[in-house]
Amino acid sequence: MKNLKSFAFAIMLTLTTSNLFANTDPSEVKPAVQLREEIMELLKAPQFNIEEEEETSRIFFTVSNKGEIVVLNVQTEKPQIAAYIKSRLNYKKTKASTLAYGKTFNVTFKIKKE
Repeated sequence: MKNLKSFAFAIMLTLTTSNLFANTDPSEVKPAVQLREEIMELLKAPQFNIEEEEETSRIFFTVSNKGEIVVLNVQTEKPQIAAYIKSRLNYKKTKASTLAYGKTFNVTFKIKKE
């Protein structure tokens, strides 16, 4: 009887484990990573003359139920950078799927001096 229980447990464990690994797709990109890549694509190649080696900004945003990026706040010392970020991101549609709509996200944006 003990061997039968052990055998049944081993089969159940094997089926559960194989089922877990069968449902994973390594080529699938996480929605948050996809969203970050889309944002960096929208913000690429800014035309700023910066005085320091690097300017860092923090962008706080959410995604509406229509799939649009809504910028909530930009933490930066330069108003022109904040305006650039808002103009490039606000109400742009995102392709990232299965996002938690209404959740607040944040991304760090760096501009390096050339």
